[in-house]
Formats: sequence, structure tokens, C-alpha cells
Amino acid sequence: VIPYNANAYRHRPQEQLTYTGTVLAVHVDRWLSLALSAATIFLTYQLALAVFPGGEWLALLAAAFVAFNPMVLFINASVNNDNLLMAVSTGALWVAVHFMRARVSGYAWKALVLGALLGLAALTKVSGLVLWPVAALAVGVGAWRGRDWKRFVVAGVLIALVAVAISGWWY
Repeated sequence: VIPYNANAYRHRPQEQLTYTGTVLAVHVDRWLSLALSAATIFLTYQLALAVFPGGEWLALLAAAFVAFNPMVLFINASVNNDNLLMAVSTGALWVAVHFMRARVSGYAWKALVLGALLGLAALTKVSGLVLWPVAALAVGVGAWRGRDWKRFVVAGVLIALVAVAISGWWY
């Protein structure tokens, strides 16, 4: 045993390829963590394109910044709930940016998606609640730009209902 080791679980040399029990769970969780990391990188690229349309190089740079950040690499290679929060938060920001436009096609289903992402973020970690006012501001800015207050009310109600339905029971 090495004192002050950052790993809560260390693989032992005795482990074989026929994983069972805790060893299997840790391996599956690490693969899930890597999949969530890939989703975060992809969503970062999409978010940058939504903020800067036509800026493919900037979007690629943003994705690379996330992908090769040493702390992100460390966190994404371990088993924790930060990986899920990063992916869900990036997805929520991506959808929220779409709401900031003056015209939003299909805003009802986008509101349902945003509500689900906000609910999952809040359920993953308490810090996921920070996204809620950001989403409200994004919907408000878009409604103000488009002078469409019906969208503000309908989208706001849908987002809130779905987010509270997913995470409200926990709080």
C-alpha cells in the first residue's frame, strides 16, 4: 500500500481478463467515464460552433483545450460524477445558446431537452443548479430579441416542469 495515493481503487497484478465483481464494475465505470469525456469534447465543439458560426478552427481549438487539459484528463480517467456533470452541463449550455436567438424553430422540444439536461445536472451534483439561472437568462434574452413572450412562458414552463420532475424529488 502506497500512502497518500490519489486512487481509491488500485488494480492488482492478480487481476485477470475475466473480470468479476468490483474489478468488472471499475472497468465498466472507467469506460463510461471515457464515453462521457468524448461527449463533453464533442459538445464543446458544437457549443463553440453555436456561439461562433463558421468558426470551425475556433471550435476545434475549444474542443482541444478541453480534451488536453491535464486536470480534465485526470478527472475523466477516474470514476466519479464530475464526468457526467461536464457532459450534461456542456449539452445544456449548447441548447441554451440556441434559445438566445431571435427565432427558434421547434422550441418546445428543445425546452424539453434543456429541462432534462438541467434536471440531470442538478441530480448529478448540487453545483449543477448553477445552470438553472443561466438557462432562464438565455430563454429571456432570446424572447426579448424575438419579441416573443409566448415562447418565454411556454419554454420556461416546460423547462421548469421537466427539470423539477427529474431532480425535485432529491431536493
